[in-house]
Amino acid sequence: MKKSLLTTLVLCMAIGSFAQFNKGSKMIGGSLSFNTNTSKSKSGNTTTTTEKSTEYSFTPSFGYFVIDNLAIGLGLNASISRSRPEADIYDTDNFSMRFQPFVRYYLDQRIFFHGEYGIGSGKQKYSYTGQDPIVDKYNLSHWALGAGYAILLNEHVTIDPMFGYGSSSAKDRETKDKDINSGFFIQVGIQVFLDKK
Repeated sequence: MKKSLLTTLVLCMAIGSFAQFNKGSKMIGGSLSFNTNTSKSKSGNTTTTTEKSTEYSFTPSFGYFVIDNLAIGLGLNASISRSRPEADIYDTDNFSMRFQPFVRYYLDQRIFFHGEYGIGSGKQKYSYTGQDPIVDKYNLSHWALGAGYAILLNEHVTIDPMFGYGSSSAKDRETKDKDINSGFFIQVGIQVFLDKK
């Protein structure tokens, strides 16, 4: 009983010491992700693997609190991926980079609301066996809205799980064809807060 009372007291003190994100403070952080996917097709009782892909994505960010609890900032998303059909006809390599300004508002309970819009570019290279590679270049745009909760690791560091909805588009520079992907997402980031008064 004494231990649980002491734990509750320490948590309350931690919450009180981190109750507000003050004007002039800075936040440095970001997120890192890794995805691996296997595509399969099924015909009758036969399941065939058609493609395997791997993707790495890194998004460092910097924000500045223009008023208490409200930060504006900039993130830089870099993504690298490779996919290979099981038929081993060609490899597809993707590289993209996107600048994404953001705004984030924290409530006193450390719940936050986040919005971002990004633009950038990328290229996709198809490497066929015995042939010169084919390279497609495209322009990117992206937006996302989400809400999350800042979990305290200490007075200056938080883990930020976030849930939201977003949309990304890629427009081929030559053909003007556009691919659009929209949907819900779950993301986990880390933030370090500096000069918090």
